[in-house]
Amino acid sequence: MYKWLLVYRYLRTRRIAAASVLSVTLGVATLVVVNAVMTGFATEMRQRIRGILSDVVVQGGGIDGFADVDRHLRLIDEAVGEYVEAMTPVIETFGLLSIDYLGQTQTFWVQIIGVDPVGKARVGEFAEHLVVQKGRVPSFEVPADLRAVERVFLEREGILGDLHRPSARLVPQLGLNGRSGVRTVHFERPRQGETEEFLDKNPFGDSGLDREATQQQKALLELDEDLAHADSMGLVLPYLIAAYRDPSSGRDKIVIPLGYPVRLVVPGSGRRPQPRFARFAVVDYFKSGMSEYDQRNCYVSIDDLRRIRGMGDRATAIQIKLKDYSKARLVVAKLRQLFPPGYYQVATWEELQGPLLAAVDTERRILTILLFLIIAVAGFGILAIFSLIVVEKTRDIGILKALGASDSGAQAIFLTYGLTLGALGSAIGTFLGLQIVWNIDRIERWMSTWTGHEIFDRNLYYFDQIPTVVEPATVCAVAIGATAIALLASVLPARRAARLRAIEAIRHEQ
Repeated sequence: MYKWLLVYRYLRTRRIAAASVLSVTLGVATLVVVNAVMTGFATEMRQRIRGILSDVVVQGGGIDGFADVDRHLRLIDEAVGEYVEAMTPVIETFGLLSIDYLGQTQTFWVQIIGVDPVGKARVGEFAEHLVVQKGRVPSFEVPADLRAVERVFLEREGILGDLHRPSARLVPQLGLNGRSGVRTVHFERPRQGETEEFLDKNPFGDSGLDREATQQQKALLELDEDLAHADSMGLVLPYLIAAYRDPSSGRDKIVIPLGYPVRLVVPGSGRRPQPRFARFAVVDYFKSGMSEYDQRNCYVSIDDLRRIRGMGDRATAIQIKLKDYSKARLVVAKLRQLFPPGYYQVATWEELQGPLLAAVDTERRILTILLFLIIAVAGFGILAIFSLIVVEKTRDIGILKALGASDSGAQAIFLTYGLTLGALGSAIGTFLGLQIVWNIDRIERWMSTWTGHEIFDRNLYYFDQIPTVVEPATVCAVAIGATAIALLASVLPARRAARLRAIEAIRHEQ
């Protein structure tokens, strides 16, 4: 009983005990907040990557992929059909996206992905990443009102039958179509006297190309005009190409509206691929929240991309969604036996994104270890404080032993004291950390206003709010670890107090 009484009096009367509790509290709160934010970012990233890809991917070699897609789908269904919920063929290739805007032709390197929109929505979260068609059955069909807008633009600019001639200066004005509720675009001619100089160059540059190659490309351009008809092919544009964030309002503004015509240059299929040209109309925007994909991923119909590239019934990959992702390794193992590894690659989405996921996990572990050192520093503080208390209370310890206290009793006083400090600091730190996590967006906004600097740049991360995930097991591990460090820090002072002899301790203070 006397042990708890002495511990209670030490906690009440010694201010240095409050410093020990505060150091443990800050360490635990910091670790709880950082782990929640890091876990939130990692979880959000994993969910979005998995939604963009699929559970399992069967990839063919090269940009031409493999032929007879239906046969491949049938083989997969026969081998692992009991585990498969949905699957769809995909074509992925690189290309150039060209947009005429404000008298300038802007060209972007993009990843062009040909998909069946319904099949893609079944194997991933494709529909959830669309801005206009979000939550609906996605489609690449160009609505009638957007077709009219595009045709008027093409006729005005005189490029309905000549895709390669740059248009005159464009001044887009956003409007809202009251009938359908979709955004349309209107164009004005430049004022009289304004001129723009354009150069009619090959999109890949003229350097190193002989006259024969140039003629071949012009011939291909003429052949591609029938593919680039004015009003049938829709394209989902990367959101970060179509929009920008207005710093004054903090809101996104779309500068490439629906119906806007864009041009694509893609490599043709075959042993000697030549560039193929086609025009599309923007029907939606792809916004996953990850800048790597929102700057590069252009989605078009797989049938349109096949025709443009001359691929027949080929595909570069088959994406598979499983009924139970825990069976992914089993499915991958069976598919690797079915498809030879020299030409095919069968992998889960985690294996395809292995380096990125490994880097995030490594960063999280290293940061956790570094922050845990804060609690270790608090433990050394407790060790120093307890050592001073033992020296200061040598006479009191001697009196306790003279009155009948045992060595284990004297040792238990300081062990209980250390355990109490650690438990109290861990409890307060856990509560404080969870409160910060649950109110982190309000705290971030207040700090941004107070400092005049945006703490969490939404342009950089493209999250509407700071993602956080609280893992109860991690929070408990942090609290128990901090308490254990405080307890271990009190062991040496407690053993020293236990070794003191009563008479020598009393004589030492006289």
